[in-house]
Amino acid sequence: MNNRNFELPEDLKLSSSNYLQWKPRMKNLLTLFGYYHLITRTETDEESTAANKLDPRRKEKALAILCLNCDVKIANQFILESNDDPSTFWEVIDKSFSPKSVQNQTRYLNEIFSFDLSSGQIDNNIKDIMTITRNLCSLIDDNKTKPSVLIDSMIAMWVIINLPSHLKLIGEIFLQNYNGDKNPPSLKHLWEEFRLYTQRQNHKINNNASALVSIQGNPATNTLIPNSSRQNQPKNFPRCAPGWHNPLTKHKEEDCSYLKPKLSKPTVALNTQASTPSNSVIILDSGATDSMFNQLSYFIDFVESPRTIVLANGSQITAKGIGTVKIELPHTHLKIQNTLFCPELSNCLLSMGALLKNQYILQPLNNNKFQIIDQSKNVLLDGNYSSGTLIITQAQLPQSSSVLSVSDRMMTLH
Repeated sequence: MNNRNFELPEDLKLSSSNYLQWKPRMKNLLTLFGYYHLITRTETDEESTAANKLDPRRKEKALAILCLNCDVKIANQFILESNDDPSTFWEVIDKSFSPKSVQNQTRYLNEIFSFDLSSGQIDNNIKDIMTITRNLCSLIDDNKTKPSVLIDSMIAMWVIINLPSHLKLIGEIFLQNYNGDKNPPSLKHLWEEFRLYTQRQNHKINNNASALVSIQGNPATNTLIPNSSRQNQPKNFPRCAPGWHNPLTKHKEEDCSYLKPKLSKPTVALNTQASTPSNSVIILDSGATDSMFNQLSYFIDFVESPRTIVLANGSQITAKGIGTVKIELPHTHLKIQNTLFCPELSNCLLSMGALLKNQYILQPLNNNKFQIIDQSKNVLLDGNYSSGTLIITQAQLPQSSSVLSVSDRMMTLH
């Protein structure tokens, strides 16, 4: 045992915030020393008896490894609760630190959907979102860190929609590379695309900086160019780029405007085929926790219950009440329960979370179009992607005289 490294580095030992990263490392370490089945109580009686004969002090050694790989305060607290039993020590830690609650899952989702993509390099931001997504999946299932296709594609689409303005064209080109016959876009593919983009940008900037240094370092070169000619030439001085600060510039990194780009609100092209007024366009919104509609005519039942809603930009509006909305679509008649009536909204918002909860999948198509399909690939609704917004097309107000045909379906979102 002395010849093997049984202690993790200090920054990897169990603290109050790294349990999800600590647990798989400890599982591997305990397996290496042959103690994992001991502390998880998965040994047979025969295996336990044989192991105790070979190593009578193995419980003490297993407990020592656990304590050495925890923060001192945590080890002291739980060693008393476990009565010096390594199996109980492991169970108490798992019970205390394993974040299984809905609140913790919501915390990770909020962390993803409030991520500021405009700060720092975009490829690093996407990589951070991938890490948060893996942690979220660990909460849902201890044995998985890879997100499902549904979660992965939904978060990837959110990233594309919320890209900074100078990167939106790259996001649209990325989407055009996918069609209905391929898998939905994933965070990994998106990260690889923007990693290559960042490398190309850095290479271009470094080449420009090298050329400038070579010109400035050669006085003879400067004397060959008259002042009048220099005035007509483009100035080749160090420049920053969106998301990157050039250290050769005179200003400081914290004052660099390229690291804090001004995000202008995109103008949404209301390119729908709906027969509803312009203020009744329905948008698929990844940030809305509840669906919100601005016309009472969509509601088939309604209860007045005023409440305050905080929008993504920090402003507040008032919801007049809550009820069930009905939308008539080409493929189905859709009922959306627990929908808020918000007449101040300029557009209706259909919560992407409701689709996620009901196991629907967003499938990109050619020509900036998309579909929402179920697990059997039945189409729920159609839409188009315009200026960073997912717009649902051919959505109509409920008709009191409409009757479901044999081929029509009635779907309900809770």
